[in-house]
Amino acid sequence: MHAFPNSARIEVPRSLASDLLAAAHRLPVRENEAYYDDDLQRSTLEGLKVCCGDGLDWLLEEIRQRLARTPFSTVISGLEFDGENRLFIGLNRAFGRLVSKPLQKPRAQLVQYIHHQADLTSPSNGQVYTELLHTDAADWPEQVGVVSMVCVRPDAGGEGESRLIDMHTICHEVQERFGSDLLQVLKDEPVPWLLASEFEPEVVWRPVLGQDSMCWRRYTIDFALERPEVDIPKRVVRALDALEEVTATTASAFEWLMQSGEFLMIDNRRCLHARRPVSRHRPSRRLMMRAWIRTNHEHPAESRRS
Repeated sequence: MHAFPNSARIEVPRSLASDLLAAAHRLPVRENEAYYDDDLQRSTLEGLKVCCGDGLDWLLEEIRQRLARTPFSTVISGLEFDGENRLFIGLNRAFGRLVSKPLQKPRAQLVQYIHHQADLTSPSNGQVYTELLHTDAADWPEQVGVVSMVCVRPDAGGEGESRLIDMHTICHEVQERFGSDLLQVLKDEPVPWLLASEFEPEVVWRPVLGQDSMCWRRYTIDFALERPEVDIPKRVVRALDALEEVTATTASAFEWLMQSGEFLMIDNRRCLHARRPVSRHRPSRRLMMRAWIRTNHEHPAESRRS
């Protein structure tokens, strides 16, 4: 494993962090659900710009540059976030619209607070899904472009380290270990993805690998394959198995313990992420805050089979 590279980190000057927090505090306090409204998201960003234009422009450009190059992610340190999430929402809105599942659905929050005790697990083997390298929103009709997270509190015992790897490194490992033919299958062959219950149609078909994008969460494909009418050729199963083995065993992922206040932004189309286990046999106060951002450069529309 490798430490997250310093070249992908951003340290926010103390004066700018103070100005951004003060600007956030000047904005009206809203309920989380109110920010489903895109006009409110946009006005929150504009409120930050009014007070911190040049400094905010500098920070956003630094983030954009790092999202555009390997490892297609960045960790921002030095910010202080207000308790009502106005700064978090405003910064995210600079990269696109914050989205979530419909508000009335379970676990639907635009700003999500993530505690390991609420993690989803496999009913067959107890595997914690967030511990597997994946891209988010694989069970949506379209991928979200950016995933952002703030560490509210790390685990006091140092568990739950963040993990991250870019798609090019994963593809190179698949080719080195299993050959270019299997890698090509992942590019050419659409596979079924079972969508979350609130989306129609229930199953969509799209390849794991696009021209410069990736969608990966094996159990979402497996759920679709449980449908009697859904099937894929054995060569595609072999390719999926190869990719699953690489993501489970790679030694090339970055791994580090996020600290309180650190802000992680990930290009969700070109980067896989996960976390290390957190023991369930002792209390842990580890808490993360997450948002999904729909950008202007989303994953190409999937092909659908009736």
